[in-house]
Amino acid sequence: MRLDSTAPLTDDAFDDLMTRFAPFEARPAIAVAVSGGGDSMALAALASAWADWHRGSVHAFIVDHGLRPESAEEAATVAGRCRALGLKSDILVWTGDKPTSGIQMAARLARYRLLTEACRDAGILHLLVAHHADDQGETVAMRIQRDSNSPGLAGMSALLEWPDLRLLRPLLGIPKSRLLATAKARGLCWVEDPSNLDPAFARGRLRRSRAPLPDVAVIARHQRQRQAEEIQRAVDLAAAVAVSPAGDAVLDLNVWRSFDDERRQAVVARAAMTVGGHIFGPRRTALLGFCDRLDNEAAFSRATLGRCLWRRKGAKLLICRENRGLPVPHVLAPGKAEGWDGRWDVSTIADGVSVAPLGADGYRQLDDAGVIQGLPREIAAVLPAFSDLEGLAAVPYFQWARGGVGSGRFTATFAPQHPLAPAGFLPSLA
Repeated sequence: MRLDSTAPLTDDAFDDLMTRFAPFEARPAIAVAVSGGGDSMALAALASAWADWHRGSVHAFIVDHGLRPESAEEAATVAGRCRALGLKSDILVWTGDKPTSGIQMAARLARYRLLTEACRDAGILHLLVAHHADDQGETVAMRIQRDSNSPGLAGMSALLEWPDLRLLRPLLGIPKSRLLATAKARGLCWVEDPSNLDPAFARGRLRRSRAPLPDVAVIARHQRQRQAEEIQRAVDLAAAVAVSPAGDAVLDLNVWRSFDDERRQAVVARAAMTVGGHIFGPRRTALLGFCDRLDNEAAFSRATLGRCLWRRKGAKLLICRENRGLPVPHVLAPGKAEGWDGRWDVSTIADGVSVAPLGADGYRQLDDAGVIQGLPREIAAVLPAFSDLEGLAAVPYFQWARGGVGSGRFTATFAPQHPLAPAGFLPSLA
C-alpha cells in the first residue's frame, strides 16, 4: 500500500497497518511508548481510536530518563496530554547512576527494560512504538557508515517478539511528515527533544548534515534478502540444534558441517545467544575463529564463545551457559515475575527470597540428596536457585523444595530473550 507523504493518516489507514500484526485478543490491550514528539503523539491518538474500534484498551507509558533537568516536567506534560486523549498514562523513571560513555545505548536498554516490566505488570502483550520511515532510513544510513552487511542494511523489523510481549512498529513505512500532519490535523501538541540534533551522537550528526537517506528500493531489496536468509537459518537450526528445558543445547556436527560457511556461522551465533543469554551475538572475528576450529575435529575438544561453554562428545557438541559473569544474588519481589540472566523467567510468592545460580555447593547438596538425576555439573550449576535465611530453598527445574513441600511457591522457566528461531523479519510498509 502506497500512502501520500503529506496527507494525515486516517483511522482506516491505521487499521490497515495494524492488520499486519493480527490476530489480537477479542478485546486487545495494547501499550504505546510516548516520548511526546509529534510522531508518538500521532501514534497515541491513532492507537486510541483503533482500540475503541476493536473494543480494547490503550495504556500510554512515558519514560523519563532523567538526563536533563527539565525531563520530569516534560514527562508530566506528556502524560497529561495522553490523558486528554482518554488514555491511562504512567511515567517510568530511569533511576540510579548513569554511565559517562555509551549513554544512548544505555538509555535505550533502560527504556525497553522499563517498558517491558510495565507491560508485564499490566498484563499487556503488545507494545507500539512510533519508529517511522525517516528513522528507518537514518538507521540504514548509519549502518552503511559502519560497513554493515546485508542483514544490517535491512534496517529495523516491523515486528519483534520478546519473551514477555511483542514490539510493534506499525508506522515504520510512514514518513515523519505524514505523522506530523496527522498530529496537526487532530489538534495535538508535542515537544521536541533537543538531544535529537545533538552532534555528540551519530544520529544527531546525520540529521544535522541533511544528507540524503538510502533509497527505499535498496532497503526493500535487503529486507527481502534478510527474510530469505532467516527462513533458511530457521530450517538449519531446527535440523542441527536441540535445546533442553534446562537451558543447554546440543549441536549435531555432522549436520552443521553440511552447511556452507555463512550458514555455519549463523547457526553458531544464534545458538550462543539463546544459551548464553547475552543481548548481542559473538564478535565476528571470534565467531570466524571458533568455526574454523570447530570444522577441524582434531583441534577441537572444548572452548568458550558468547558466554557459553562448548564441549565436543563425538559427533555432538554440548552447549551450556559458561560459569562466569552470572547474576549476583538478589531478592525477588513476591508475586512479580522477572527475567534472570537473559535466559529464565523466575518468580516466587514468598517473602525474603533471593535467586542466584545453584553453584558448586548447591550442586553437591542436591547430588547428595539424589536430586540431580544425572544432569551434568556444568549445566546444573548455572540453573536458577532460590534461597532464604535458612539456606537453599528451592530449585524449580528439579521440582525440589527444602522439606519436600511448597515447590509450587517458586517458578523458573527457560525463556531466553533470544529464542533459537524467533519471529522472522517483517519488512517496512513502503
